[in-house]
Amino acid sequence: MEADWHEGQDASLMTCLRVATRSRHERLEALPFVEALTSGALPLEAYLTQLRALAVVHGVLEETLARLADPHVRALWHEGLRKLPPLEEDLASLEPRAWGRHSPPLEVALRMAERVRVRGLEQPASLLGYLYVLEGSSRGAVILRGLVARALHLEEPVGLRYLGAGSADVDARWESFREAMNGLAVAPDVAAQIVAAGVEAFDGFLELFAGLQPLAPEEGQRPAALLNPEAGRHPLPEDEREVQASIAAGWRTWEEFPYYEERYGERGRRFTKSDGAWLATLVEREQGDLDRQVEWLAGVLAARGMPRLTMEQHLRHLHQALVEAVPEREETYRKLLESAAALERSRSRVLDPVAQAELVARFAARVQGTDWARKLPRAAVLIVAAVADEALGVVGALESLTEWLTDESRFPAVWTTAVRETIREARERAAAL
Repeated sequence: MEADWHEGQDASLMTCLRVATRSRHERLEALPFVEALTSGALPLEAYLTQLRALAVVHGVLEETLARLADPHVRALWHEGLRKLPPLEEDLASLEPRAWGRHSPPLEVALRMAERVRVRGLEQPASLLGYLYVLEGSSRGAVILRGLVARALHLEEPVGLRYLGAGSADVDARWESFREAMNGLAVAPDVAAQIVAAGVEAFDGFLELFAGLQPLAPEEGQRPAALLNPEAGRHPLPEDEREVQASIAAGWRTWEEFPYYEERYGERGRRFTKSDGAWLATLVEREQGDLDRQVEWLAGVLAARGMPRLTMEQHLRHLHQALVEAVPEREETYRKLLESAAALERSRSRVLDPVAQAELVARFAARVQGTDWARKLPRAAVLIVAAVADEALGVVGALESLTEWLTDESRFPAVWTTAVRETIREARERAAAL
């Protein structure tokens, strides 16, 4: 790599990246995966596993880039470069046909995701090297799309949305990306970091694609990244019925609290799936250990704007869904109800149920007739629950919720006033106990 970098270091940034990654690009095109694809012999499981692995890398990279304040990243990154949405659409349409596998390609993707996170902390601008590799793949995807369609007998657009992302104007898109990259005023050391990251990304994809053909047998537990690209390695339940039940429970909780959709959108949906699946694995533990794990996750989520009450409800929905799916394990699943009851008891110690109901009713009267009263019918329940969390010592539980609910660019004055009044009254009631 050192020789490659010196060959192009006086040229533009894009030329430096191209020179440094050229040999790796050639090696990738010679892999058995590409040969099987071009000959029409690629198994659907291999393609599906590829999409899952790419979703992990795209998911972590895109979320990392979106939140970075680095000026080089902010000058280049925009929402139009996201490719996780079409990846997820492809996965949703192909999963009923084949589950795919996760080892070793998904393990490679998880390691790449970890490196992306570290770079985001230590060398944020270097992630433009990863973006260069992934954005550059769009040009080859135009050709691959037809090959995949023929090899796997897919009809547009099923399973082909990712390969078609940006294909309508691929040349103009690439030219715009090239000009933006070359227009960056990067110091030599930063340019070297970007090139090194591009090489690192190519090395990762070489290892990933080498594992796709032939696919290795399944090994170990399936990671949550199969459900959520950003979820990492924590295991899923071994029983597929429990996986599907945990997903169903998550949707029930999501429907109960429309606030989730309004605030967290599609990313929140993904974490609802993976968090629920992790909770389902906890039923194998002793009650005390399960309670401690639930307390930890409930506290983490409360600090991000989801009061612990939402965890209570999720546990109840999860219990119901699991019993419906696997009735022979009803006694084991009862632990989830016990854990939900423990959370409820702690909330009632600082705000009794009668006080909670009165506060919710007063808020409803204050905002009656507003659009947001219809959009967020359980907002008062969340506000009161967050005040209880604050009284229980959950750091950031109230602030993380109310900073969104009192955003005057989103809500009318009557709403934000009602939120603040409800918080004041709830705090008074909590202090009186």
